[in-house]
Amino acid sequence: IGISQPGHPDEWKILDAACQAQIETGLPLCIHPYMGESSRMAPEVARFILARGVDPSRVNLCHMDGHMDLDYQRRILDMGMWISFDTYGLEIVFGEAPDHNHTAPDVLRQKHLLALLDLGYGDQLLLSQDVCLKLQLQAYGGYGYSHLLENIFPALERRGVEKAVLDGILIDNPRRYLTIA
Repeated sequence: IGISQPGHPDEWKILDAACQAQIETGLPLCIHPYMGESSRMAPEVARFILARGVDPSRVNLCHMDGHMDLDYQRRILDMGMWISFDTYGLEIVFGEAPDHNHTAPDVLRQKHLLALLDLGYGDQLLLSQDVCLKLQLQAYGGYGYSHLLENIFPALERRGVEKAVLDGILIDNPRRYLTIA
């Protein structure tokens, strides 16, 4: 479910319906809060979801690597929700700065990911690439679909992240999040 900044009343209605569906089905709930540079709406979205009785362990706030702000990320994690660093390899600028300049370089994503791992949040992190543009494909100069496996995970291992932690992020976390409760 996506939501704009500010959220349109119809978007909040749809999010409310998605919360009801999550409770009834046990399926995971994946939210894409607006990720422009001026937006910090993920905590508001998270509070809205929790107020409707959704189990926070069934919620993933996506694009949380659009804001390289540990306090912002930790606010969601401390509510018991998952966060996704899901734009690895997307190192471009959309629109005009500052509002749409939200794609951090992978090196900054890595720095924040390592900090979150050091703080003990490894079991609430999901990583992916959100390949959605032609320029992200290898044929057009991008990293392609294998970027996490070929570049990111080996770089994390070189930085001292243990294989068990990497397996947790790559295998165990998606399995736990995607399991129907």
